Amino acid sequence: MDKTIYDMIFTQGDLLSAGAMLNNHIPNFTELSIQKSIQQLQTTIPPPHFSNVPPQVGDFDQYYENKHKFPINFVRFTAGGRYILSGGKDNCLKLVELQKAKQDHKNSRDTQYQQSRCRHTFYGHSAEVFDAAVHPTHDLLVSVSLDSDARFFDLRANEADAFLHSFSLGRAIQSVDFLSQNQLVFAANNESIYIYDIQNLQNFSYVVKMPEITTKTRSFVNGISCLHQNGVSLVDQRCQVYSTIKLNNSTDFVIQNSQLAVSSLDGTSVYDLRNLNQPLHKLPSIIRSVSGIQNAQFWIGLDTSKSIKLFNANGNPVNYTARLNKSYNLESVQGNENELSFCYIFDKTYTVADVKLHK
Repeated sequence: MDKTIYDMIFTQGDLLSAGAMLNNHIPNFTELSIQKSIQQLQTTIPPPHFSNVPPQVGDFDQYYENKHKFPINFVRFTAGGRYILSGGKDNCLKLVELQKAKQDHKNSRDTQYQQSRCRHTFYGHSAEVFDAAVHPTHDLLVSVSLDSDARFFDLRANEADAFLHSFSLGRAIQSVDFLSQNQLVFAANNESIYIYDIQNLQNFSYVVKMPEITTKTRSFVNGISCLHQNGVSLVDQRCQVYSTIKLNNSTDFVIQNSQLAVSSLDGTSVYDLRNLNQPLHKLPSIIRSVSGIQNAQFWIGLDTSKSIKLFNANGNPVNYTARLNKSYNLESVQGNENELSFCYIFDKTYTVADVKLHK
């Protein structure tokens, strides 16, 4: 383990982590809490109804663009909405501080305003970058690539000095997420996901066998969620698959506000995590790239023409006027869980836009 990562995460002021280390007890994913049993998750409950759901939106108003040299593989808003990450076939990772970018846009006509440095680029991978994540409480960034490496960066440092450490999983890595303060989960190009302690990157702590190759993995309050070709599998704190939503040709998923939305070529199904037996809603026109906006106040995704479709929290379609450079034949769209905004990818460029509600 590179000492720089250790020092960064377990600083003198980090009493919880430091105390755990002194007691030779490292809190890990399996111990986080089995406070909620799987039976409790599957209890039959009445479907939720969300009041005060806006019936319509006014328009989409874009405010920021970022470009890669080659096509983009992914865009991801970080938890808390501070950053947006993107990686592509140019083997690099880009990070943008959203509030600075928004302020730059707001003051773009002010000749006296000095543009902030809101964009950062990180290099070092020898193959295309497929995912990245930021630590939930520390300025630690990790990126993963088809070159089999995970690379760690210090967001407090300038770009030239930001690199901390890298290690190889021994196989191409398609997705990554932080499980807790101390653990990471990686999805490789085989039928397994791997859980590592940040303090010990030489060996994985756990490996979970999946029914198929996992193309995307995300943590949530009750465990790990994994996308594969024919559905989404959910893994509990004991590192066991406890439920699988089976959908042919599944394309994406998101978990927000205790709901799981899974898109497939047959449309999108939205489930309550406490009752996975039947979907709450069907969003038939969204067949790819489903995600939520502002804690699932809206669902957004792409239809067969790769145009943006929008639904409210109760599964009803909503209208909008798109003030966008591009509104069809898009590669992907990604909602912001923290506010009324989203981004869309077209080839080598992604664009961030706000959702403007009718008054």
